[in-house]
Amino acid sequence: LAERNARRADEAEAARRVAETAVEAERARADAEAARARHVEAASAAMAAELAALRSALEGIYAGRSWRMTKPLRDVNLVRKELTGVMKRLARVARRRARRAARLVAHETAARLELIPPVKEALIDAVDAWPAVASRLRQLLADDLSDLPAAPPEGVDPRPRNEPLHVARAKGRRGVRR
Repeated sequence: LAERNARRADEAEAARRVAETAVEAERARADAEAARARHVEAASAAMAAELAALRSALEGIYAGRSWRMTKPLRDVNLVRKELTGVMKRLARVARRRARRAARLVAHETAARLELIPPVKEALIDAVDAWPAVASRLRQLLADDLSDLPAAPPEGVDPRPRNEPLHVARAKGRRGVRR
């Protein structure tokens, strides 16, 4: 019986030591959490103080004379930005509509030119001086006017882009067939 009591006393003592160790570990964990919480609170207080200082500085800027004097410029710049966005959107829509209209006009003109071969030949001769125009017409018409020349014939000097027809004829360059 004494041996059993001694064993139980030893087991109880071991259980007490384990419990004390667990309590000490829990206290250490709680102390670490409390220290972390104090650190977070201190950092939060520092950030709040910095925020208050920045707000005060910003209010000082807004209350300043230069801020009030430049308000019309900022308003004009804001309106300019808004108008620029609107104009870009309008230009995008206009380009899409212009492309569609150009295709329709090109196809309609090509269909009508099929009925009047001499006019078609005259237009083909006129376009042969401008390879870029011929290329663009090919794009618009796909295969409708595949007989447009890709480049001017050899020896023909293409007219500069903005040169009027009568000036080209006066210089001896090829123009619309008469």
